[in-house]
Amino acid sequence: MPLSGLRVVDLTRILAGPFCSMILGDMGAEVIKIETPGEGDPVRRQGVIRDGLSWYFAGFNRNKRSLTLNLRHEEGREVLAKLIAGSDVLVENFRPGVLVNMGFDEARLRALNPDLVYCNITGFGGSGPYRDRPSFDFIAQAMSGFMAVTGAAGGPPLRAGPPIADLVAGLYGVIGVCAGLVKRGRTGAGERVGSSLNNGLISLLAFLGANYLATGEVPARTGNDHAIVAPYGMFRTSDGEVALAPSQEQSYQRLVDAIEAPELRDDPRFATNDLRVANRAAINGAVEAKLAAGVDAMTIRELCAAVVTQSDNAAANAGRAGEAIGTSEASRAARTRTAAGQAAGAGARPQRRRRQAAGGAAEARAAADRRHARSPWPDPGGGPSAARWLPRPCCPWRPPLPPRHHRQGRLALGLRHSAGDGAALAERGAQPGPRARHRQRPAAPWRQRRPLRTVEAPARTMRE
Repeated sequence: MPLSGLRVVDLTRILAGPFCSMILGDMGAEVIKIETPGEGDPVRRQGVIRDGLSWYFAGFNRNKRSLTLNLRHEEGREVLAKLIAGSDVLVENFRPGVLVNMGFDEARLRALNPDLVYCNITGFGGSGPYRDRPSFDFIAQAMSGFMAVTGAAGGPPLRAGPPIADLVAGLYGVIGVCAGLVKRGRTGAGERVGSSLNNGLISLLAFLGANYLATGEVPARTGNDHAIVAPYGMFRTSDGEVALAPSQEQSYQRLVDAIEAPELRDDPRFATNDLRVANRAAINGAVEAKLAAGVDAMTIRELCAAVVTQSDNAAANAGRAGEAIGTSEASRAARTRTAAGQAAGAGARPQRRRRQAAGGAAEARAAADRRHARSPWPDPGGGPSAARWLPRPCCPWRPPLPPRHHRQGRLALGLRHSAGDGAALAERGAQPGPRARHRQRPAAPWRQRRPLRTVEAPARTMRE
């Protein structure tokens, strides 16, 4: 897997941080979750509990190993220091300054492990007037402006049902960690990255934020209507409601054909999307009138064929490429069929082509030889079998990997092997370059792959 062989020290709790480290574990990293003795992560006691296990906790802490450490005691901090020194990534979601007060400021982290990728997830970022404030998902949704644009027109602000602020901060944390690992593979130096709940949600305001910055006009809540597209939203029918999202002009034209309403195309009020937005009530009423007879299976198929809807059963179609819309209940008496515009085609994936230097194979070979000459790593030599495997420059004590799975070796430097390169490099006396020298130091004893020693009483495992 992409992150196999990497170790992550996870000092996070609740949701944003555990979601970040969960994804890193899903991609193959070894994640060691540090918890408070006797208590553990508070989420262990939240949500539905079955057989003593919180399914909420299990869902966001899978693929992790648990270790309890009392970080208020010197012995616990010493063990943490050794773990950090032998790991590749550190993720924490303390408020700014908490880790520093424990004795792990950025200077000490660099002294313990110059290669460390350190990720900090906070409520409001590492700078600014609110940097020291704690935050939770609901607070971030309110302060970011996300709730201000969510809800019905004229109604109160509403929060999104899922904890989207926590989740997007965790996703940005994963992106930062992966970018830091790429940089480390190129330069050998560690990196500090971070994300925050508030800033993450602000980045998701998309066209709403762009329009505000361009015009200074505060965006209004529009409910299920789209602020800049019409028709769009939920439409009543005789047997429920249907969701339509023809977000492009060609999709709208196909919708007009599917509902057999050519008069909409001839109406000057609906000639362009901007005109339809200005006459939103009229265009929505016209579409709804055509759907008033009811939406049956035939209508759904026709809308799908027009590429303005998808399926009316998400459970049956969740595995299909490009289909992620299904049924929901608007009330106990009415069945709501949902459909989405812009159905993605499930065509074949385009084949990736290797770029070849101009002039054919001879020039491509010459370019490859020039790259070999700049290689910071000695060629394994000895024929095709020896050239097939590469050491891990970041982890010399771990077994080698095939080049196509090796993201921090020759391929990351744009280098290739062939059967005769070993002798050529030997004649030139190629030696590791400056980017490789930092990796030649001997591994510290605690970097060896040994079973972890538990300090204090271990936290309960998921099965316990």
